[in-house]
Amino acid sequence: MIQNTLLALTIVGWLGTAEAAGGETGLAFWPVFNFLLLMGLLAFALRKPIGVYLKTRHEGVKEEVAKAEAVRLEAEELKTKYQQKLSSLDEEVDKILNEARKMGEQERKKILDRAERLAEKIREDAIIAAEKEKGRLIRKLEQKTLSGASVEAAKMLKNKATQADHQAFVQELIRHLETQHG
Repeated sequence: MIQNTLLALTIVGWLGTAEAAGGETGLAFWPVFNFLLLMGLLAFALRKPIGVYLKTRHEGVKEEVAKAEAVRLEAEELKTKYQQKLSSLDEEVDKILNEARKMGEQERKKILDRAERLAEKIREDAIIAAEKEKGRLIRKLEQKTLSGASVEAAKMLKNKATQADHQAFVQELIRHLETQHG
């Protein structure tokens, strides 16, 4: 139906344009009339399709606005949710840092305790080693002193002792060795 109406309007417009082009000066009214008639017929013929289109378009725009509003509300909720998460992340980071500090402090104390125990053991070992060395040096000194004294005593005895003194000394030495060694 729309095609037939458009065809009729085109023919009427063409006829009106032809008469106007014919050279009659009083007929300048017809091209304007034809144009207005064409517009009127188009408005009448397209009123329902344009109305339906505009109504559909209006409803589509309303739906898009509603969807956009829903998306905006969802975005606001997500924003709030993530801000809360960020806030809790700050707290979580503080908690983790505090825990790490505590663990570091505990580890530091363990290391210091081990170091103190090791230092004490080293001191004890050094004291034991010093005592052993002291004993060894004292024995060595005693041996040197006894050895030196023995040599001096032997020289003195050789020079001043008689055979009887020598015999008494040997007897005394044997008795002394027997009592020491058993």
